[in-house]
Amino acid sequence: MTKHLPLLLFIGLAFWGCEEEQFFTRQIKDVEWIKNRYFFIHPMFRNGLDTTVFIEGQLKSVSIPPFYPIKDGRHSLGNIVVKNFELYKSINTNDANAMIGMAYIDPLNIADTNYVDENEEGNFIRLGQGIHYYLNPDLGYIRVREQVSQNILGCTFVLADPMTGATIMQVGTAPDSLGTNLALMMLKPRNSHPNHSTWPLMFKNVYYLGTSPINLDGFEIKIYNKNATPVTERDFNTSIPYITLFGLDSTDENGQRNYDEFIDKDNANIMNMVDGELMFPHLHPFAVGDSLAGGNNSTALKDQLGAGVLYTSSVSSELNADHRWMIEASYTD
Repeated sequence: MTKHLPLLLFIGLAFWGCEEEQFFTRQIKDVEWIKNRYFFIHPMFRNGLDTTVFIEGQLKSVSIPPFYPIKDGRHSLGNIVVKNFELYKSINTNDANAMIGMAYIDPLNIADTNYVDENEEGNFIRLGQGIHYYLNPDLGYIRVREQVSQNILGCTFVLADPMTGATIMQVGTAPDSLGTNLALMMLKPRNSHPNHSTWPLMFKNVYYLGTSPINLDGFEIKIYNKNATPVTERDFNTSIPYITLFGLDSTDENGQRNYDEFIDKDNANIMNMVDGELMFPHLHPFAVGDSLAGGNNSTALKDQLGAGVLYTSSVSSELNADHRWMIEASYTD
């Protein structure tokens, strides 16, 4: 027995070190979109803007396309870029580095009396870009690493000409030498709710799939219509999978513009594999476009989508009543 021990020991170690891959399935309700993580830094980046401004004595056209729809899997870019961006969060504790300031709905017109009741004062700390949040300077949105709940979130930034660097517009102002008079573009109030003017700035089309990062091997997304009989992942009339009708599958494995009934997992505008997040290519993907601005205009889905209560209410009973779709994510560990 002794002379065979090394071989047996080797076999045992090899078996012990060979772990079987586990397969997981996670279901996410349509009403469970991620709250307080993704924000547009100004309504112009959500809705689009076309205007003219004077820059260095010359009249210049400024164009910012709306965030959606995307074309050929990509967002359209405007002729401006965000520079000198700073993000601030209110705090409720004493901090020697805190700055006194006001977060405005419209910092370009702080005298506007329409928003007096919504502007909020507070003590703010500056957050670190790349540490506490990510900024997309071309598309004008941020992703904060930790969801912000009972805090004000605000920012300052400059819109600039990407070719010359010339300032087109300054939004908000930095604090003075005493750490006061900070004027912010409000992204989120202390207590966010659907009736607040900043509510449209928060993304409502991103879903956490239950793990991060996601392994590409075996990864699959399906969408089920819970109101269908029987419950199905395909449209009855067209037999096309719902992932295709929702705009999550528009290319094949070779990158050609032809759906293949698999999610476009290589498209960063749809899948964030690192953080395990799925982003639908609509502001309000589960609302019919006729009932809510930013809704889904798919003809095939029109009679299957709701009015968008899941985006306009915070009442649990109303949200549960509006639930009709389920996202199913499958992946290996």
